[in-house]
Amino acid sequence: MIKPRSIRIALAFASLTALQGCAGLMLPVPGEVTTQVDGMNVTYVPRETGLDRWVNAQPVDLSLHETQTEKAMSLFGYPKLSWYPEGRLTYISTTEVAIIETPLYMRPTYGGPDDLRPQGGAGSSDSLITAGLGSGNGGLAAVGALESVGSSVRNSDPRTSFSHFLCYKAQEKYNASTALQSCWSDWLGQMRSIPQMKDESRFMDIIAFDLAIPTAAGGKGHAVMAMNRSRTEYFTGMAPVQMGGYKAHIFHFYPFVRSGKEGAFTVEELVAELGNNKPSDLIYLISGSADTRKRTGVDPVGVVD
Repeated sequence: MIKPRSIRIALAFASLTALQGCAGLMLPVPGEVTTQVDGMNVTYVPRETGLDRWVNAQPVDLSLHETQTEKAMSLFGYPKLSWYPEGRLTYISTTEVAIIETPLYMRPTYGGPDDLRPQGGAGSSDSLITAGLGSGNGGLAAVGALESVGSSVRNSDPRTSFSHFLCYKAQEKYNASTALQSCWSDWLGQMRSIPQMKDESRFMDIIAFDLAIPTAAGGKGHAVMAMNRSRTEYFTGMAPVQMGGYKAHIFHFYPFVRSGKEGAFTVEELVAELGNNKPSDLIYLISGSADTRKRTGVDPVGVVD
């Protein structure tokens, strides 16, 4: 008989490989860099475009935002769903051309549409499309997608379809490879230090953790958090003002989170647990669809501080 844990890990593997548009061990892509941490290969893929890269080109002032979720969403460049309803913002629209309909999620020095400029000099791959600059409250950023993303992913809303975390490491202390090693060490250390961590498993390119999540009702929910060790997205930019505003190596991870059958938890309860021992360099944004409620049309839940 197949053990339930093996089924959970297989499901995590299937979902992660679907996200990347392939199956089995992931083949290298142009520019992919491999390093090692904790006895396993991990890789990153540099990219010169992206909404998150565009927003983090200058230090983001998190004091403009009241809640942990607003702070986290600002670092990914996401507007509130109430401002940009589900169905109008898709993964492919954020990775091609995304019009952010409020200056709140632009850089702190934003002074209106006429202030917007491409990040980088001549030949920069962040092109600025002028069509959105006429509205008084609109900003526009151009971004790029990984070629391997499948059509179902491309048409989904990244705020409710995926969970994310960003990792910032100072350029003066690390090169890109050692920064990735440090990010992985931070995340692995956090997962292993969660008091109710039940199990750790590796399956091909996937590493997964079974977590028991304390609930408001006094029980314990059950979550599986898994991650692909390949193709972590990498770019350079600046850490937020409140983190020091330093020049940073920045990595964008896509953890896969699903609810187990042993006990229900809410996304908010999972984020509360992650906030208890979160390394200061990590910023989480967990999808509203990550628990058994399978919510859509709601903002993800984040933790920064």
